Amino acid sequence: MDIATEWTTNANEALTITLEPSKGKGKGKEVSNGSEKSHVFNPIFTYPIYGDVETILGYKNFELNLKMDASTMLPLVTVKFSDKLEFDGISFDDPVERLLEFLPEETATDEAEWEEKRVKELGDGFKPVGKEFGTFSVNSEKYTVHRSTLLDPETLKLHLRLQIFVPLFIEAGSYIDNEDDRWEIYIVYNAEKEIVGFSTVYCYWFYEPSAKESKAPKDASLEQLQKQPFSPTLRKRISQYVILPPFQGKGLGGQLYTLLFSRFYADPNVYEITVEDPSEAFDDLRDRCDLKWLADQGFPSEVFRMLQTTSAHGEKAGDNRTGRTKVVAGAFWTKWLEEHRLKYKLAHRQFARCFEMILLACLEVSSPTKKRNIKDARLFIKKRVYVRNREFLEELGGKIEVMSKLQETYESMEEDYARIMKPVLGYVKDGLKKRDRNDAGNEEAKRVKVE
Repeated sequence: MDIATEWTTNANEALTITLEPSKGKGKGKEVSNGSEKSHVFNPIFTYPIYGDVETILGYKNFELNLKMDASTMLPLVTVKFSDKLEFDGISFDDPVERLLEFLPEETATDEAEWEEKRVKELGDGFKPVGKEFGTFSVNSEKYTVHRSTLLDPETLKLHLRLQIFVPLFIEAGSYIDNEDDRWEIYIVYNAEKEIVGFSTVYCYWFYEPSAKESKAPKDASLEQLQKQPFSPTLRKRISQYVILPPFQGKGLGGQLYTLLFSRFYADPNVYEITVEDPSEAFDDLRDRCDLKWLADQGFPSEVFRMLQTTSAHGEKAGDNRTGRTKVVAGAFWTKWLEEHRLKYKLAHRQFARCFEMILLACLEVSSPTKKRNIKDARLFIKKRVYVRNREFLEELGGKIEVMSKLQETYESMEEDYARIMKPVLGYVKDGLKKRDRNDAGNEEAKRVKVE
């Protein structure tokens, strides 16, 4: 073993995180007597703390432990190593100090001190921060979600303890502005009142004048507009989203997202629900949850009915010679989709993706227009891809190159859509069955009237 390897430690392996449970349940929780099982795991990323190569230099057999109370998240940092490399004029970063820079000032480095703080915090019984927001159950286990804001001192204290999980488990994850009062935090507790995950959500306020009440002219000045009655609306942006590793693989992430989305959707003041820079894994979770939710709302049946009377890239128009309808431009579908996007409060790209997946699923259903609709759906999706990537595609050169790239992109998207849809295809097909239930005995309901 060369000297470089001997004194080098992989930071992801050296750092272990321990969630130490408290004794008992509910408000009567006390400090653990050691009989409960601790959760021990490693981070996915440490480059925000220890650099791009995620390496700790200058120690042999180096072990760094971040221990946290499973309910209060009170942190303790301890370190062990067998030898430390020392050269005159050469110094190495202190790995403990580097970690402490990402933790709150109250972080203990002595276990006796930490235990004393735990006793004090749990002395009057444990109580989750904020107010209960909702509950869900997975495999007969109940989970409770509490909502709070950083304006609450106890919530802020907990958030400062929790935020270390962001750089350790979210790629390119960063801390939020703790002084911004528009942040909400949603914390998931299990039946033992242990924290199993959390999400931060940012509230964007924007105002639209009430059409019935506003009398300001189109060219009104700012002063005139400020005097007009306005209806406040919110855009909820899901930002940080973490399910702690010991509790992953149970479907908790999807349950939390569904709870957040359904509650935000039911709020009349919420205009749109978005996600900030989602990872690929979260994109999949979000897509499947949104598809299931849209299926529950009967959206697939609405898409299918539209396909019976118009094409995926066109609209109806009378043929003076035959009286039949024919496909023309895509203005009607564009209008119809925007109306439904606003109805379901989804962001533009997310709604487009969900619609396209549902559209392709609808095309598998036998109908007189199936062959035409498959072609039109392909053209509709390619058009969206072209508009979104126009600048890049125009740099490819001629029409043949652009068409070839669009076809390649479409085939890749179709394959990815099939992968995403596979676990939730049954829900979408159930959404299509609503067509039969809703339209039974009413043939007119199967046709969409276009004025």
